Amino acid sequence: MRLILYITIILFVNLGYSQKEESQINEILWYGESTTRGTGVPIDKPWRAFMWTVSDFMSKSSDSISYKNINLGFPSWNSKNGLDSLDVKVLNKSFDYVFLEFGLNDNDIENPDLYLSQMIELIKEKNSRSQVVLILLNNVKQISYRIEHDSLDETSKLWFNVADKYRLPIIDVTKSLLARSEDLDFYKSIIPDGIHPNQIGHYLYASIIYQELIKGNII
Repeated sequence: MRLILYITIILFVNLGYSQKEESQINEILWYGESTTRGTGVPIDKPWRAFMWTVSDFMSKSSDSISYKNINLGFPSWNSKNGLDSLDVKVLNKSFDYVFLEFGLNDNDIENPDLYLSQMIELIKEKNSRSQVVLILLNNVKQISYRIEHDSLDETSKLWFNVADKYRLPIIDVTKSLLARSEDLDFYKSIIPDGIHPNQIGHYLYASIIYQELIKGNII
């Protein structure tokens, strides 16, 4: 039954590719914690991390545009860690897109929205044309809360507040998943350690992120 659910969700996600007219190269930075790096996929298959799968979808979306992706994912990092290392890791180069993903570990610190806000301001100060996109992932505890209360957990609320403040796109992966299933056992099966998705989870995350990038005309 669970395998059928996996297949249904994957098939449900529309991976229709958009066509672009101008020939160009877009440089994309993925900056986040260990899920961005690929924790949860087999060590010998790092390309199955969600960001590389999204990158693969994007590379096939047009013959006239290409994407150069850089993956900066660090174990246990939160928005404060991201801010502390921003000058060395990020601000030494300009990017067309910067995807930020630290929400999974922002549960462990106070005022993560302040650190996230400062990151955004510094990135935009470096290059006002950089499109910052927030990628919001949840752990099983957060997902359980959202199922039980039919509302966002506190950390997710803070991320949405920041997105509203700076008028940035935010991709809430859990929202898209919950629209398909509220079976907590399903989420425990694709997030076996409670935090990091397994290989199937990474693929589902990638499918949703790509769909939302296309739907929101972000790429």
